[in-house]
Amino acid sequence: MVNFDEILEKLDAKAQDSFEKCEDKSPMQQAVLEMQKLMDKVVVDALKLYDEQKKN
Repeated sequence: MVNFDEILEKLDAKAQDSFEKCEDKSPMQQAVLEMQKLMDKVVVDALKLYDEQKKN
């Protein structure tokens, strides 16, 4: 079974790591980080829903 929460954690960690490596830690970069995390969550939630639908 796929662990979607684990996938989301890894994606969030990757986004955070990219932000930490970025020299420009402006509010705009912080907003980009938050947007990336939101987009990752939407994709993972969609995959989770698809997986549940496929089972039924």
